[in-house]
Amino acid sequence: MFENLFPSKAACTRHRVGPLAAERERYLQHCAEQGSTHASLCVSARSLLWVAKHMLPTDLDGVDAARLREIVRGEPSGTVAPTTAAARMHNARPWLRFIRCWRQQ
Repeated sequence: MFENLFPSKAACTRHRVGPLAAERERYLQHCAEQGSTHASLCVSARSLLWVAKHMLPTDLDGVDAARLREIVRGEPSGTVAPTTAAARMHNARPWLRFIRCWRQQ
């Protein structure tokens, strides 16, 4: 899937070796089968890689909305732009449901 989304070998490698690569790839394949566009899949892939890199091992036991907000803010200073954080939340929530890590409060 990553090879279909990114023509750059470096980008494919970055996605393939990143955390939770199989889970991210399986979800993106699911989205493609549901009719997601190439552009939206690329945006999702980038967001999911970023989120996966910032998750803690304990997050695999479950992420709720409060924890997801902490993850997408990134830096402790909260320097992530609000629109970027919103896009990451929008992409991460269904992925976390898909891999059964989303916890309703």
